[in-house]
Amino acid sequence: MSQEETILPAGRVAGAFYRMLHEPKKWELTYWWICRAFFIYGLICTVFWMADPTPPAFTTIVPIPEQNGAGRTFLVMLIHLLVTFLWEFFQFAKPTSAWRLIPRYFQVISCTFALVTAFFGAFVNLYYNFYWWDTAIHFFGGALCVMLGYELCTMIQHKQHAAIPMPVIILCSVGMCFTVTSIWELFEFTFDQVAWGDMQHWSLALAKEAGVVHPIFKPAPEPGAAWDARYAIMDTMSDMVMNFLGCVAALIALLIYPYHHKKPESNPNVLYSEHS
Repeated sequence: MSQEETILPAGRVAGAFYRMLHEPKKWELTYWWICRAFFIYGLICTVFWMADPTPPAFTTIVPIPEQNGAGRTFLVMLIHLLVTFLWEFFQFAKPTSAWRLIPRYFQVISCTFALVTAFFGAFVNLYYNFYWWDTAIHFFGGALCVMLGYELCTMIQHKQHAAIPMPVIILCSVGMCFTVTSIWELFEFTFDQVAWGDMQHWSLALAKEAGVVHPIFKPAPEPGAAWDARYAIMDTMSDMVMNFLGCVAALIALLIYPYHHKKPESNPNVLYSEHS
């Protein structure tokens, strides 16, 4: 048992709350709760919309897109609100878990990512208003997943006091990217199947209604019945291509500057070489 565990209040739960209250900086807590406030506002709007077709004016500052539906929008807001508490959730992990070492700046990134995807993208409807919004998100999302894999590998090294060859770390980082992005596409598919949503932007009718029938990659046949039939797959494949490009960009950055393994005094492969 580490010294930290002995000086904190008894029990993992008490220790988790102690870390949540004392470790984050004021600006981090402020920013996290500003992001959460957006999602709470979104939840309030959807609740009023479901209960009353003419809700109070304060809930219509940002009009809810008709194609999303109040119930589906509520689910999206709730899921992403929970995402903004990931760092707090990890504090309840076992002391030996590498998840306990996840840096707080990843919560800053995850809050920002949730805000631009769910609130501004889905709730404010920027996915339909700006065709490049989804493209940029998937590019940076692919890069972010690579960095998450790199961070996890480094955390495991510190927890296990183990040296891991850099090619293995890079391979795991890339694997994390493809795993997370594939799970996300599965989530979108499942959500659309169960809740009859449009997270995959499969509906050509909605796209035409919004006037945004311009995916990154257009179906090979000329516009017509064949083109319409292939429209639904364009969003998923465009997402996967942008995820891959973001992955490649982050991979190149890591190969040039693996920031956790650059300086000998902080390089886990140097610190723990004799343990391997």
